[in-house]
Amino acid sequence: TYLAAFDSAVGPIHDVARNAYARTGKSMYVLTAADFR
Repeated sequence: TYLAAFDSAVGPIHDVARNAYARTGKSMYVLTAADFR
């Protein structure tokens, strides 16, 4: 299911989001494919 796929990737998604927020300093940031490279 879609939720199972998300649940299995939630750790790496959080890591990418943490790095993106730290890099930009913005209060909101939309993750893109480039953020995962």
